Amino acid sequence: MANHEHHVLQIPELLELILAQLPMRDLLLAQRVCRRFNNLIQTSIVLQQALFFRPLPKPATPEPTNRPKRPTWPPFEPSFSLPFPVSLPFPPPISNIPAAATGSRKQQQQKNPFLDPESAGQNPLLVAAFPPWFSRNMSDLSYTTDQCHFSRFKDLPLAGARRDAFLRPEASWRLMMVTQPPISVMSVVRITVHTRMTTYEEVEVRFPAPIGLTMGVLYDLTCQLVLYQNGGEFRVQWSKDGGHVSLIVMRTASGVVGKEYMNYISRAYEGVSLDWPS
Repeated sequence: MANHEHHVLQIPELLELILAQLPMRDLLLAQRVCRRFNNLIQTSIVLQQALFFRPLPKPATPEPTNRPKRPTWPPFEPSFSLPFPVSLPFPPPISNIPAAATGSRKQQQQKNPFLDPESAGQNPLLVAAFPPWFSRNMSDLSYTTDQCHFSRFKDLPLAGARRDAFLRPEASWRLMMVTQPPISVMSVVRITVHTRMTTYEEVEVRFPAPIGLTMGVLYDLTCQLVLYQNGGEFRVQWSKDGGHVSLIVMRTASGVVGKEYMNYISRAYEGVSLDWPS
């Protein structure tokens, strides 16, 4: 029997089918088993798609000809104290991404998103490692994360003893797409609260095909806007059924972030150029 099992593992097509049954985390770690496993996982399109390193094709749905007018979204209310009330709309969803999986966090981590269409959408490993950027609370139109103060960086899984390894430039999570199919467009909104006025700026960022938005880019951009530029709060808005995400940052003009938070910036960070409206 052992010889038959060993023979099966020597056939790439059969080994690929076996590895494709693994939960996503186990599939990622299986690359350490031996050189044969590593080579197959690195070169198999199917397995790379299951790990969110290669894109799934987008569904062939026609683009709507007439987009609805900008809706009124719930106000972004900061948790820090302001001298006057602030109520600004969210940017609208532009297109759609697949709905994220429902169920408990534990159940989500046990699913292989490539084999289970219901869990396709947000990358389950990234959801577990970067909870402030993701949400499982969906409404009919869209779903958003909670407002996150910059101090939440201290609560991330990467804030533990393995932070240096987590933030190394070659860390695999940096190359992972945040969704399947990948997101090609993201809105970045910067709300700045001054003493007597509030400014609202929005810029659209497009990502080259076929990979689209990766977690490395999303994390670095958040660090740039929140840790480097006056702190404040952020949250992420996901459209429920399309390929668009919005990063909304709210800050005070006089905000300050302590130097200790610079330790949460990846060594791969190079800055993201944003063409803010003048």
